[in-house]
Amino acid sequence: MDNLEPELKRVAQLLYGGKLKPGQIDKAMVKKIADQLMKGIFKGYGKDLKSKKLTPDERSFLNKLNENVHVFSGFKNYQELKEITSLIKDDSGIIKPFNDWYQNDVLRVNKTYSEVYANAEYGNCISSGQNAASFQDFITNGVETLTLQTANDDSVRPEHAMMEGMTVDIDDPILDTYYTPMDWGCRCEWVPGAGKDLTPVSNYDLPTLPPMFQNNVGKTGVVFPDTHPYFDVAKAASKSIRNQVKDILNDEED
Repeated sequence: MDNLEPELKRVAQLLYGGKLKPGQIDKAMVKKIADQLMKGIFKGYGKDLKSKKLTPDERSFLNKLNENVHVFSGFKNYQELKEITSLIKDDSGIIKPFNDWYQNDVLRVNKTYSEVYANAEYGNCISSGQNAASFQDFITNGVETLTLQTANDDSVRPEHAMMEGMTVDIDDPILDTYYTPMDWGCRCEWVPGAGKDLTPVSNYDLPTLPPMFQNNVGKTGVVFPDTHPYFDVAKAASKSIRNQVKDILNDEED
């Protein structure tokens, strides 16, 4: 992942000086976050918006992913700025010296958002891009059934291992909820189930997936649903963030 610290120092100065108000997001930082995540999408999908051989449907789909990733990045930026702003004052309510606040609080919080969280998010973008492309290929090629295949090693989650070999019709609504990836770092995948008998879903003790992963990105074009914790904000704040992201996307089109 690219280093966001130069942007962070600039944004921290704006926050400290009151030039970036509560509820505002930093458009340049949001764009940088989104661009990094979209690199993961493009890597997994195997094509990007500059690809000459994109079909109209593929272009529309990638644009939908791009919009979702930008909105997600806006909410992520909002949450990080909110957290570091809350640390400007000490326990006595006294504003900390900028350098103390920046070195001890801003960099610490940013390490979590820009390294720990960002690495997981980037990996999820690659996996989502791959699985979205696969699902669309299945539809294009007339695949009728899909079989769940795990990585078949000691790192596979037990609840995913229980689904190994499940074979369903490609139109089965179960794929709206249990399509891969099914969690952070999930390496499971659905593959063509040619020659295999359909499996009654009742044969499996299906796990309850994290809400964010109850999704089929190949159908929805959504990598980060609004069930992700970043989206847990007041209604007015949500509207404001979405409007600010819309401006960023409009600027990109100009």
